[in-house]
Amino acid sequence: MRVDVVEVPEGRLPVRWSPTAVGDYLSCQLKFWFGRVWGWREPTSQALLVGTIVHGVLEDLLALPAADRTLERAVAMLPDRVTREFADEPSAAGRVDPVKATELATFSLHAYFGVEDPREVQVLDDGLERGVTTELGDVAFFGKVDRLAVAGEMIRLTDYKTGKASPNYMWDKYRQQYLYVAGLRMLGQQVDEIELLFLGGEARAVRRPVYAAAVNRALGELQAAVDGAASDFAAQNWNTSPGPLCRFCAFASACPEKRGSVPKPGSAASEAILVGLGLQRRSVRQSAAEPTLPDEPDLLDLVDDDAGGAA
Repeated sequence: MRVDVVEVPEGRLPVRWSPTAVGDYLSCQLKFWFGRVWGWREPTSQALLVGTIVHGVLEDLLALPAADRTLERAVAMLPDRVTREFADEPSAAGRVDPVKATELATFSLHAYFGVEDPREVQVLDDGLERGVTTELGDVAFFGKVDRLAVAGEMIRLTDYKTGKASPNYMWDKYRQQYLYVAGLRMLGQQVDEIELLFLGGEARAVRRPVYAAAVNRALGELQAAVDGAASDFAAQNWNTSPGPLCRFCAFASACPEKRGSVPKPGSAASEAILVGLGLQRRSVRQSAAEPTLPDEPDLLDLVDDDAGGAA
């Protein structure tokens, strides 16, 4: 469904593109417009906050000497990390139960130790939460990778996923990794293999080699998202893509596809709906040029995740 929107003051496209922004556009262009162009900030959820907590603990754990990377040490890190993430994310108040979040994060950490032994991981220098800021073609690209490590004679790029592995959405996760591979190459870092560690449901590691066709496909989708967004922005007309992800979308109550006769997106009446839901707008100028979450979790990881896992 094509939806006409009201041109909003200072509305603009991203100056720099992250893998998450690409995924947002390709999954639902109107959702992309609400968040990336109009500047509405989606509140966190239990699933997303748990994912952030687990990512933080694993980053701290892998920064320790190998012999100290134990399950007991990881679990001991949890309370401080939970406190920090709740303090850094005001929208968590009243939405996420700290006790339940801690329980789910503990489950994911146990799952992690069932997938790999962190004492055997040889992290590269600057291989944890490494920033990737470069140009891919004529697109300004940015983000952060979870981990770069030596694996035998290979360099492996790893991403933690505290949700379940959903077969229907695997390419969306691979795309993220292959875009990082392309970005790292531009910065002089070779990567031979990508890895996804799924820590929700049946925990497992999924690995794929880096090959030209996959990288080129990811780059083609990046360019398609950039070009498509530019065309939609000029027309002030955006597609909707109804599906399983709609149940996680903060903008569903203001979406013509989901609610039928709602005010035109971008209008004062549409804004009132979002304000009534407790959503807030960030500076569109900031959201376009200086994103605050370069390693944003991906909502695609929440699909079919009834246990409350996260990205």
